[in-house]
Amino acid sequence: MNENVEKVLEQRIAELEKKLFGLEEKVNMDSVPESSVIDSLSHANTLISSALSGRDKINTLIQRLPEIESYIESDFEPTEVQTDVKLEYIEAMQAEIKENAIKLIKLKELAPVLESDSFKNLPELSEKLHNLSLKYIELGKRAEIVNSDTRNMISRYNDIITNISKTLIDMDAKVTALEKAVEPKKAID
Repeated sequence: MNENVEKVLEQRIAELEKKLFGLEEKVNMDSVPESSVIDSLSHANTLISSALSGRDKINTLIQRLPEIESYIESDFEPTEVQTDVKLEYIEAMQAEIKENAIKLIKLKELAPVLESDSFKNLPELSEKLHNLSLKYIELGKRAEIVNSDTRNMISRYNDIITNISKTLIDMDAKVTALEKAVEPKKAID
């Protein structure tokens, strides 16, 4: 059987060579010109094999060519199950898709605002904003120190007022006691 296949292939190649080289009579394999189709194919195969040796990724890709070609073929159609799954996914995502469409429309409406001159200067202004941010942080630290000092002063003020109040209460009590002691005693009848 292999001999029949080889004979058929040899006949086809011979016919191809007749068409390419313009030979009228049947080509004998011994009288084939030096650059026959078989030699050219063999040489091309050798070049391709040597170019691909040691390149695992390309070899893996070549091994998967039949699978990739099956996807390219016109009779490759997704199965009904895949279509149903896709439909369910789209229905589940319907709200999000509508929301994204609304956002896209709004973005298109606002596009002229985003393309204005004030937004074009953003790269130049970013350094100024950075410097202002650093100054703001420094001022924030200073304000925190001032606030802390103010809280401490208010606390000390409250302590002083409390001590003065206690002292005044003590003094009032002593004065009241002295006034009672100095008051003339009424005679008992």
